[in-house]
Amino acid sequence: MSPCPSLRSTNKAVWPCAAARRPQVPVQLASAMLMLLSAGWAEARLNAANIGAITALFFFLVLLAATQDIAVDGWALTLLSRRNIGRAPAPRAPARRLALK
Repeated sequence: MSPCPSLRSTNKAVWPCAAARRPQVPVQLASAMLMLLSAGWAEARLNAANIGAITALFFFLVLLAATQDIAVDGWALTLLSRRNIGRAPAPRAPARRLALK
């Protein structure tokens, strides 16, 4: 029996047991740490007009955000019953439109 029964076999080596229930938390922490630790660095690169370094920083931030989005979507699907999985996108569409206004 796996010590993390909610993990699939491919993810056992990647996620510790504490992150098995909420895989988006480590990604949120990584994003927050990257932003906090790179704030002064990014300001220095902006003053030096080093666009390549700033682009690389934002690439990793967007990559972490996309990873978090996938983790949250997968986690939400595990919470829904089979009958309600098809209805999951229904509240998201109006919420996204409202958020963009």
